[in-house]
Amino acid sequence: MDSGDPRQAFRPRPITRRLLLRTAGLGAAAAAGLAVLGCRSGAPAGQEAKPSGSSGAQPVSNPAFDALVAAAQKEGKIVISGPPTPATRKDVPAAFKARFGIDMEYLGGPSSDLAARLQSERAAGQFTLDASIAGAQTMYGTFYQNKWLQPMRPSLILPEVTDGKYWRTGKIWFMDPGDDTVLRLLAYAGHPISVNTKLLPANQLKTADALLDPKFKGKLGAYDPTTNGAGLPSAADFYIAKGEDFWVRLYKGQSVQLSRDADQLADGLAREKFVAVIGLGRAYLDPLVKDGFPLDDVALGDVPDTLSGGFGTIALFDKAPHPSAAKVFANWIASKEGATVHSRSEVAVANRNDIDYSWAPEEYKPKQGVNYFDTYGWDFTVNQLIPLRDKFIQLLK
Repeated sequence: MDSGDPRQAFRPRPITRRLLLRTAGLGAAAAAGLAVLGCRSGAPAGQEAKPSGSSGAQPVSNPAFDALVAAAQKEGKIVISGPPTPATRKDVPAAFKARFGIDMEYLGGPSSDLAARLQSERAAGQFTLDASIAGAQTMYGTFYQNKWLQPMRPSLILPEVTDGKYWRTGKIWFMDPGDDTVLRLLAYAGHPISVNTKLLPANQLKTADALLDPKFKGKLGAYDPTTNGAGLPSAADFYIAKGEDFWVRLYKGQSVQLSRDADQLADGLAREKFVAVIGLGRAYLDPLVKDGFPLDDVALGDVPDTLSGGFGTIALFDKAPHPSAAKVFANWIASKEGATVHSRSEVAVANRNDIDYSWAPEEYKPKQGVNYFDTYGWDFTVNQLIPLRDKFIQLLK
């Protein structure tokens, strides 16, 4: 990524898994994530684990963090919610366990589904979750607005987390109005639509207008824009850039097939059920590409590229059953080590500037001076996106 003040690139515009993922592929992803860590089970808490055969002085211990880890190990486990992405479900718990010896119970699935469960549990006085990795819509509009979260900033004690020099924004990037509760880790650029290049070569889709060709009717898919998830900000991108008339002609006139299952959409694109899909994340697309399917993201000249966070916001729940483990997790996931595992498994670029992103195509890395459509801005998400969701429900009737 380019250096400089990233807030210029990240500024929002006004109103502006897959069923084919091979078990071997999951194993390779986990191995690669753990290899990046260079860590081993039983490493001293608060220190980077020293690879076998390495030389040099041991990193300086952090007594406060060591004590926190010791307390967390007595608790014995942590319970978090996170994305359904197969690699993340596997790699994050494995890496956390290897680093601290603490078991992680990982509840994977759409954040919006989890919200209903939490509402019922909390009404009954049950508090089962310690932390969450979620998307902006549910994190901002449900978890935060319902006051289920506690401030995270006081729990961050590792220098590599609190020192602004490690962050592209010049400081750790909290999104909430209080600047202390909802941490944004991921900030990556993306194209608005994915295509099967066998059916539709990327160079033949220059603008969104081309999607209105009658030959594509019934051949387009999209993550459902009437619910929280990737489909809503993607649909908003088209709506804001092209207007309501175009949006209706596309989604309704072209009989776009909606789904709330990203695996199903990715499978349909690979199996040529769809020519193109709107709102499909790279975490679902890339494993299929590695399996040899001709899929790619496409830039449209009349719809801006997005700056997204995917499943990239992190928060701690109040009344956590494992409070020390939750604080250890917050420090770890925001550190170079944890953010590396998380960003690789989600196929997304993080906001840390000390991670090796050589694996990521250049177009994933936000560039200075580009007018991205930031789908994770607080004001846009809270005050504009939810009304648009209700609008889309009405338009699709």
